[in-house]
Amino acid sequence: MDNIIDFNYENHNPELIINEFETGITPEDITKRSHNGMAIRKENDLIAWKDDEEIYDPADVEAIEIKEGDIFLQVGSTAGLTIVTTPAIANEPELVWESSDNSIIEVNQSGVVFAKAEGSADIFASVPGSFTKCFVTITATADGKVGPDKPAEKENTPEQDAIEQNIEEQILSGTTSITIPEGSNNITIPEGNTKAITLVGNIAPGATITNNSGKSVTINNSGSEPVNIIIESPNASVTLKGNYTEVWANTKTINASSAKIGSVTFDNELEGKGNLSVNADWSDPVEVISYNTNAMTISNASDESVLEELTVTAPRSSVTINGKWGNVNATVSKHTLTLNQNFHANKLVVLAGNVLVKNCFPEQAYDEIELAEGSTVGPCTYYCPGASNTTSNPGVYNIVSDCRYANGIVYGTFASGNYEYNNYARFETGNKNGICLIRSGVHAYFKGEGVWVNPNGYGMWLASDKGSIDIYGGHFIAETHAVYAEKGTINIYGGEFELNAGDPKYLLNCLDAAYTAGTAKIIVYGGKFHDFDPANSMSEPGGPVSFVAPGYKSVEIEEGIWEVIKDE
Repeated sequence: MDNIIDFNYENHNPELIINEFETGITPEDITKRSHNGMAIRKENDLIAWKDDEEIYDPADVEAIEIKEGDIFLQVGSTAGLTIVTTPAIANEPELVWESSDNSIIEVNQSGVVFAKAEGSADIFASVPGSFTKCFVTITATADGKVGPDKPAEKENTPEQDAIEQNIEEQILSGTTSITIPEGSNNITIPEGNTKAITLVGNIAPGATITNNSGKSVTINNSGSEPVNIIIESPNASVTLKGNYTEVWANTKTINASSAKIGSVTFDNELEGKGNLSVNADWSDPVEVISYNTNAMTISNASDESVLEELTVTAPRSSVTINGKWGNVNATVSKHTLTLNQNFHANKLVVLAGNVLVKNCFPEQAYDEIELAEGSTVGPCTYYCPGASNTTSNPGVYNIVSDCRYANGIVYGTFASGNYEYNNYARFETGNKNGICLIRSGVHAYFKGEGVWVNPNGYGMWLASDKGSIDIYGGHFIAETHAVYAEKGTINIYGGEFELNAGDPKYLLNCLDAAYTAGTAKIIVYGGKFHDFDPANSMSEPGGPVSFVAPGYKSVEIEEGIWEVIKDE
């Protein structure tokens, strides 16, 4: 790429300036990627990628994902699957498509699936010769319908029609608290309503409450008997009080902290309309069902009650569970079942899906666990950062089981705050940009005795004088540099560092010009270093140089391994 391409940004519109070297690239070959980066293509082949400061050759694919996720098809129909690559700007991968059961779902090498018979099959996409692989589950049904059928609505008698009409008139006149006469089957809150409405009374079993307005509704079953109910409130939240056996919900949010509910089924018409949540003081046992792809949160409003059993069926979405439970049986998609800090189950049975435990160790979240084949617990006790700062918030991140993230931990231009990583397991990445790359005001602290591995590139990489990296523990294994300072200061207080393939003299390394200018520093207060003496490094101009802090020294504790200790 040297002496070939110059870039110019003007009003965030990239232009290509051809210099004296003939490239054959025209401005039409540029594709804008973001406000601080662009891709250059010629005849659809990626030529280069530029971010804020550097030009990169096109990267190999490090991870792939099937964009559509788990889908349902009618027998006899087809659907095309789309691959999303990491990095987003990458060489076009050669893919192999496979079906786990060709008698149910076939797939061709263009990623088009055909539903041959009723049933489910996993569709795999892989990059030959690499670890890169992903899959989705496709289910074929006779009519293409997903999930259980909605209960039939009860028909009103003429008397009940009159009651419903009277309630509508009260609401439109401005009345906000409505007493429901006994025997009312169906009640409608009209579209013209402008206020939150409360409905109180003996709700009839199988009644349908329809809220056509955008205002919230409270439904209070004051009768002594629990009832089943259908709720149609797609544009507003619902609060339930009283006792209910079953709730069919065409509403995204149910607050039932003052209600007893046996089961909730979310209507398929909610598909794609946002996250679903239900919070209740539940009856026992509990069942929650959703065949939407919307993420769902289930909460137990009682801090003291430990319910005997919760069954969650959400084969197309991720699920978060809060509160204390007895036995939890969960079927989720190949996304995650997230257990929040206040979650506890006597026994957790995962029939499908992977488990993510937030802010506590797994042994604090459940007493016993059964995992389906292919399911995992981990990779960490908080949401483990993936490709960018958008997937995480400042805080403490405990990695308690082995995990692999193709993107490593990357913080872009606008990230900031303190991030502490306590690694008790093995974190591996294949990202050439490093196990951790900081290009912003992030201050990252690495602790614990776990292993950090990048066999294909850098380890810890600091590229901003507004951020910092402090290493207190861990075993860091990388290919090129275990620790690299392009800008800013990296402090090493402990840990173990080695290269698996590169020249060991670059185990710790700074960008030459920045080191000379004093804007990139590595200061060592402790740690062990393989085939590298941090007090006698040849990695910088004018070497040998010392990275060891004043008052400390390096000693060779065994052949080829140096340790930094206090100079007493």
